[in-house]
Amino acid sequence: MSNRREKTRVILLTVIMIMSVVGMTAAFAGNAAAQTTVFDDDGSSEYKTVQNAVDNASDGDIIEIADGTYDETVTFDSSLSNITIRASDEANPPEITGGMEIKSSVSDLTVKNVKLSGAAGASRTFQVADGSLSDVTLDSVTFE
Repeated sequence: MSNRREKTRVILLTVIMIMSVVGMTAAFAGNAAAQTTVFDDDGSSEYKTVQNAVDNASDGDIIEIADGTYDETVTFDSSLSNITIRASDEANPPEITGGMEIKSSVSDLTVKNVKLSGAAGASRTFQVADGSLSDVTLDSVTFE
């Protein structure tokens, strides 16, 4: 009887250890997917342009933009999902003078506290061209 109990105990401990490893792996995998990139026009960030940050974004990422004026058009050339572009300081929204253009399949896009203007010669401030956009949220976005 003691031998049988010992085998049952070993099996039970093995199952608990496997479940613990699987649970920890799933927790780390979920956290590794989404990143927040803080972009600043003073050159102190990893990316030199907002476009460069978008080009390197993955599904679920958040791109925070410091206040300032960004003379560029932000173009989505690759398929992305669950992307947020927002001001790092809601009281001082950044301006993207070339607006935004969607040229691929983008879903669940959130743009928050950003000013989109056509000051850089853009014909439109937000345009879907040769792409598709679904589930878009524009929160406190100013168009000029």
